[in-house]
Amino acid sequence: MWVTHDILMTLEDVEVGRLFGDADEILAITSNEEHVYNAETEIWYLPEHGNPKQVLKILGGLAGC
Repeated sequence: MWVTHDILMTLEDVEVGRLFGDADEILAITSNEEHVYNAETEIWYLPEHGNPKQVLKILGGLAGC
């Protein structure tokens, strides 16, 4: 599980949404430092019951559809 020092200097975007209309949620966090090539995005699965699970960690941001 991530802690606050795991994300980069500036929090760029945070989005939370329901997964398939169920009580489970998905959390997307994009953080950045001084230069755009330092952007990182993490996707977390937040089940209604049980522990959060990291699904994806990438360098860069995600574009919404």
